[in-house]
Amino acid sequence: MTVAKPWDEVKTLNVDFDHTITSRDTNEYLEPSEQQPNTKMIEKLREAYYSGKTIIVWTARPWSDASQVAGMLTLWDVPFHGLMMAKGGSDCYVDDKAMRPCEFVDQPPVLDEDQSRLDDL
Repeated sequence: MTVAKPWDEVKTLNVDFDHTITSRDTNEYLEPSEQQPNTKMIEKLREAYYSGKTIIVWTARPWSDASQVAGMLTLWDVPFHGLMMAKGGSDCYVDDKAMRPCEFVDQPPVLDEDQSRLDDL
């Protein structure tokens, strides 16, 4: 695994939709509403989001699919800050071709000083 920065220094994650947030067992050319969620990946994304990392979901899908992708993310309770229908700059890429989802899920949890605020909610 190659990560440009140590995991605790990663602030922004660009996360692919197909075969990353969705199950690898699902045909990536199906409509977003026909995809199945990758539950382990979604749990790790929630952990990363609530530990303060910025989550940008991106896909090579056309803009016409943006509302469907956003709808599935909402239905699956995937927290995210933005949706890009193209690749962009990030501290770390998480997809099936860079950092594989199984490698992302195995990253240690990062709790910072602000975590205590969340525990009080």
